[in-house]
Amino acid sequence: VAPVVVMLPVDKTSFEIKDQVHITDPDSGDVATPYVPGTAHIISASGPSGTPTSLDLKSLITVDPQTGHVSYNPAAFKFLAAGQQAVYTIGFDSQSGPDTTHETLTFTVDGSNDAPVVASALTAAANQNDSAQSFNLLAGASDADLGETATLTVGNVKFALNGGTAQPAAPNGVT
Repeated sequence: VAPVVVMLPVDKTSFEIKDQVHITDPDSGDVATPYVPGTAHIISASGPSGTPTSLDLKSLITVDPQTGHVSYNPAAFKFLAAGQQAVYTIGFDSQSGPDTTHETLTFTVDGSNDAPVVASALTAAANQNDSAQSFNLLAGASDADLGETATLTVGNVKFALNGGTAQPAAPNGVT
């Protein structure tokens, strides 16, 4: 018996184990049961290197052992960067007539490149006679992808003096 591999379209977040199994039995009178209720369980879950040890990958998918329904929330996998995967092995039984077969199913969640985000716009003020100030323009910026090495850049910075109109060029004395 070959392992079953599940590939879902991007917009599908669940599947039934029974729909992934095809039984061929030479005994024509045997009734095929692709999924035996109560037998599904997660055997293993693995992620890319660098996955935090505190992250319980098994908790990110739900397997209903009674029905064989498997589901997940794609938002829980935002930590996976493009090219990274979380791989699950699910064990279950199939039956044809009196014969029961222990099977495994491999379910893989592929990561994607999630855009960096900024929690909120950075605003700051300084008065003419204040001492020199510096601001971290990337404060609040983050990228959910595990191990992301992209460089974040700051753009669309504007300056306003004395409540005037914001201008893209820094005024004299501002660097």
